[in-house]
Amino acid sequence: MKKNKIILALMLVLCTFTCSITLEAADPQKIKTVSTVGSSLIYGDDEAGARQRAIANSLVYAVEKVSSSMVPLDALVINFQKVSDILYSNTGKFIQGYKVLTEARSGKYYRVMVQANVLPKMIMATLKKGGVIISENSQLLPKVLFIVAEKNIGEDRYNFWWEKGNSGFKGFAEISAEKALAEKGFQIVNHSSGVAFAGLVNPLPNRREAVETARMLGAEIVIVGAAVSNTTSNVMGESKTFTGSFEARAIYVSNSEEIAGVVKDGVGASPDDTEGGMEALINAGKIGGDELARLIIQRLDQKSNKSDLIEVRVTGNLPGYFSKVVIFRRTISTMTGVSEITTMEMSSKLATILVGYRGNAKELGGAIMYNTFEGFGIAITSVEGNVVNVELVAK
Repeated sequence: MKKNKIILALMLVLCTFTCSITLEAADPQKIKTVSTVGSSLIYGDDEAGARQRAIANSLVYAVEKVSSSMVPLDALVINFQKVSDILYSNTGKFIQGYKVLTEARSGKYYRVMVQANVLPKMIMATLKKGGVIISENSQLLPKVLFIVAEKNIGEDRYNFWWEKGNSGFKGFAEISAEKALAEKGFQIVNHSSGVAFAGLVNPLPNRREAVETARMLGAEIVIVGAAVSNTTSNVMGESKTFTGSFEARAIYVSNSEEIAGVVKDGVGASPDDTEGGMEALINAGKIGGDELARLIIQRLDQKSNKSDLIEVRVTGNLPGYFSKVVIFRRTISTMTGVSEITTMEMSSKLATILVGYRGNAKELGGAIMYNTFEGFGIAITSVEGNVVNVELVAK
């Protein structure tokens, strides 16, 4: 009898293991299993009704839990009403099965603990369809700096924030484009201190100048361009029509690669030239910003989906080598674009770390270079294929 019980137990363990592997192989990364607690007030003696409401509440919490890990905080705050409407009116379509782990009545309340299978990709697709655009890889989106000059109706020269004495300037098109990117979850870099940097003087800086300024301000992507408004011959009563043009390109700071470009027009109407030009610039910036956000996210997702784990080999001959490797690993794990990190080997002379990164090895090496490390420095000695070789050096 005892032998039969042992055999039965082993069969149950094997079945559980096999079922788990089969589910994961069938739907890799498509289902996220979470456990939540839901409760409901018991009306009269309707305990069964309270149980169903408690289960429904727990499923809503499950969708909230998964969604909150996918939508950057800035995007969630700005799009809160839209996200709430989408999630709470479609909860059922985001759940692929659930089971009640435990349940109990507590006074006038009925509580359940539910394990639910949530569909992150379905949530992502529904949010995008509703106008909330975020990266499919659920990563914090990059820090973006705008270097955009602007010229409105009646102005004979460009205005730009990097001009001496003009640090507080921000053009209408830039404000509108920044808002469009922030709504998608991008982090906008404040450029108020940028005028202190030498080399950025011209209203239309070249790529090298833009990238260098962005690097100094801690941006990962720089958007450089210009916006101009013009009058048209169209009139209606006292109102005249104006066009605004927003032309910009997005550039990776780490390797100076151009990843997106837009030329978008907006229209404004007003009896006043300045106000009409302003409206046209705002509309052009909004249209251009939306398109830039879409193109950049598309590019980031393509890079992430194609990338393999990058091998980072860390060497060094410093006192406290092991503790310094730990600091190094901890620092790069917080970098934007790093999705996972695993230490594969650790010896007195070499540490091998695998890093999931949304760029290639060269881009990862460039990103690592702009970090500071407590008590030591680093040197990227070489990048060979999918391997980044790093040496820890004394400060």
